[in-house]
Amino acid sequence: MPPLWRQGQRSVAAWLLALIASVLLAGAGSAQATEPVDLIEQRAFWEDTSAKANLDTARRQTHTPYQGIFSRGYSDSAQWIRLTIAPSAQPLGLLISPAWLDEITLYDPASEGAPITVGDRHVSRNSALPGLGHSLQLPPSAEPRDIWLRLQTTSRHLLSVKAIALDQVAQVSSQQIVWASLYAAILLLILLVLGSVWWVQRDWVLGVYVVRHAFYT
Repeated sequence: MPPLWRQGQRSVAAWLLALIASVLLAGAGSAQATEPVDLIEQRAFWEDTSAKANLDTARRQTHTPYQGIFSRGYSDSAQWIRLTIAPSAQPLGLLISPAWLDEITLYDPASEGAPITVGDRHVSRNSALPGLGHSLQLPPSAEPRDIWLRLQTTSRHLLSVKAIALDQVAQVSSQQIVWASLYAAILLLILLVLGSVWWVQRDWVLGVYVVRHAFYT
């Protein structure tokens, strides 16, 4: 292996290690901040196999409770997610991920406006706040209330949603960016190591894996 290549390899590796270290320190600092309180009290869903039901129809159905992340396989159905929101004296930010979901429509009886639709089929300005996923704003309410999300997508039905105080959204978005950056840095470091090993051994099986990992990265 040429000495110049080894020097360049060490420089890139040192740069990536420094990047990972800085991201880890940033993540540790953000983790020390106060964890925002999720104001969603209950989660439940109903599967609309026709994908044609409106809000009035969905409200009359029996919804199945679930906890944490909503996860279902791929289907042509639409999923109606009913969220019970705790009382709040200030506006809330509804954070929805992952970002590649095709279409999520918010039906909020407490809002005077029309239903809002976000997703990768719609313009990003529909999201109320910047971030890695989608975000919507909810008005304050003195009583617990229900809102509905209609999810339809050509990928797996996977949905993570949180309702937090609007002034804490920036903190959560920063944490998401930090951990996404760490993940990307680790992928790059693995790619560098695999590429270096392949350069020395020139094994075709390893070469195929390097190409696969490069596309994944």
